[in-house]
Amino acid sequence: MRELANRLLRSLDKERPRYGYGRGGGPLWDERSRDAEGIRRVLRKAEFQEFGDNGSGFAVETDSETEGGPFLVSAAVSSDEDVRAVIAAYTRALTAQGWRVEPDSGPDFQPGIIEVTITSR
Repeated sequence: MRELANRLLRSLDKERPRYGYGRGGGPLWDERSRDAEGIRRVLRKAEFQEFGDNGSGFAVETDSETEGGPFLVSAAVSSDEDVRAVIAAYTRALTAQGWRVEPDSGPDFQPGIIEVTITSR
């Protein structure tokens, strides 16, 4: 009976995300999703809003093709905000964590995108 109970508990653990859930209940299945949520957490703590219905805020993207590469953080700003000033503020908040932040290195440079690499835990 005990063996059956242990097998049942192990099967339940496999269905739970390894790193829990992010804000809004999104599952954090792996280190990459956990780290992306860490970036979101830092920016929210610095009082920045996530992208939402109002059409402005930050978004954190992971590129599944470059596993282990940088996270893309983008800023969508209202017409009266300067995207460079917002990106500079994001950069200050993220580098305060010891993370590396660099400008967008994509083929079509976008001033509203930065690349974030988690360099320490």
